[in-house]
Amino acid sequence: MKGTATGRALSAHLKSLRTQRGLAVSEVAQRMDVDRSYVSQIENYGRDLRLETVRRYCDAIGAYIYIGLKEAS
Repeated sequence: MKGTATGRALSAHLKSLRTQRGLAVSEVAQRMDVDRSYVSQIENYGRDLRLETVRRYCDAIGAYIYIGLKEAS
């Protein structure tokens, strides 16, 4: 299985947001100006999920990034 548990969870959440909005992979790809396979790889964690990639994906689906940090216990 590719990626970390956190990466896989993020990928699943991105895909869930896309489907909740009724968007097809091809629509997101067009909005990101990338190939459909690139979006598929993001959603299946076959791609490196850099923050800039996640931001572009979120822009394409009409979502935003919220990052919360807290001290380790």
